[in-house]
Amino acid sequence: MGLKFCNKDKTALVELEGDMRRFDNPKLAQRMLACLRSSEKVEVRAANLTDWDSTTAAIVYKIMRKVKGVKLVDFPQGLANTVHLALKIDRKPYIAKPDDDFFANLGEDLIERWQGLRRALVFMRRTAVSFWRLLSARAVIRSADWIEALADNGYRALGIVMLASFMTGLILAFVGALQLRLFGAQVYIASLVTIAMVRIMGAIMMGIIMAGRTGAQMAAVIGSMKVNEELDALQTFGLEAGDIVVMPRLVSLALSCPFLTIFADLAGIVGGMLAAVAMFDISPAQYLLYAKQAFAMRDFIIGVVHGGIYGIIIAACGCYFGINCGRDARSVGDAATKAVVSAIVIMIVATGALTWIIEGIGI
Repeated sequence: MGLKFCNKDKTALVELEGDMRRFDNPKLAQRMLACLRSSEKVEVRAANLTDWDSTTAAIVYKIMRKVKGVKLVDFPQGLANTVHLALKIDRKPYIAKPDDDFFANLGEDLIERWQGLRRALVFMRRTAVSFWRLLSARAVIRSADWIEALADNGYRALGIVMLASFMTGLILAFVGALQLRLFGAQVYIASLVTIAMVRIMGAIMMGIIMAGRTGAQMAAVIGSMKVNEELDALQTFGLEAGDIVVMPRLVSLALSCPFLTIFADLAGIVGGMLAAVAMFDISPAQYLLYAKQAFAMRDFIIGVVHGGIYGIIIAACGCYFGINCGRDARSVGDAATKAVVSAIVIMIVATGALTWIIEGIGI
């Protein structure tokens, strides 16, 4: 049991022998690394290695990081895979980029955006594959992850979504009444608020709140998992991160957002009624009557569909930026910020595209 090394004619030989789990001689490892620095060629042999642990992997990892031209001979497959996986990890700290000329910055920005597009396409492909495995009952997913995701994206978010929508309905009623009362048509406040909230405003307010609350949380949690090498551990165990990390969040948010949209619509209508009754002398019965007349199932379905699409966008942005996060604290914060901003921007663009399509086909 032990670690042996020799250096001759700029060619070094390192031998790992016996049960390396009992190796406890850091000074010997340091002398070995100092001796190997001057070598042009290094062979690390493990033919006589009977057992190993993380300390063994760390020794080989340091050799390959500090010395060039290292060759692994007769290594156990598990140890070799562990070392190569550790070498793939970028452990460099964040360094602020110096100010360069305009064209250099432009080129770097274009390259970064192209690489981001490629990562997004890879993420979409892997997510689609994970979703197919889910449908075919081949995905490895814990039931506890589904329950936690549904709870976090469901009733725990209901209060803040309804509060924001309530205030939105109240503001819509107040702003709309400023013009309607010029024509003595304050009673149509109910129609204005109902149509606006049910068709699009309820879904938009729900999406913005969930992007700030849940999208940022997803990016931060998954980014922290990457910093702590939990995603690498899943890969080492042969598990797909898309099955365990992405699918519960994506599906749960796609299912819960339409229901949150319904409650957001209701809260907005109630907020408009409060403003109409308290400020414009409209009775609750009259308000509800005009709200009922303005309500259309077509608008309701459009709003609910928007909510489901927003849920998919929020989950996709949160998971994408979390999985592609860097490996330091700053990167986790950047991932959370990018997830929120990207989700809101994509939702706005999607709203415009869907509105154009819906109006174009006459729905």
